[in-house]
Amino acid sequence: MFLRGFTGQGLAPREEYMPQMLADTVATAIAKRSGCRVTTAADVKSLIDTAAGRAMCGDDSISCTAEIGQALGVDTIVDGTIRVVGDHFAVAA
Repeated sequence: MFLRGFTGQGLAPREEYMPQMLADTVATAIAKRSGCRVTTAADVKSLIDTAAGRAMCGDDSISCTAEIGQALGVDTIVDGTIRVVGDHFAVAA
């Protein structure tokens, strides 16, 4: 599985760490509960340069995501958003 990560929406500067923290937490939980190998966006960043990836298959298109998944050898790709709703945070994946 490739956990692409979460995008922050409406987060205050002091909350900008939350998408990465959430991705790490979710990846760990999925790996522990399912036993499957979870590759994260942080893993991918250490393997490929963002500019080279965009040049290879376009900006942030679905086809690019599919190519990345295929290159990683994963069957599932997960991403989502985290946003502020009043005093709470809403997560969608």
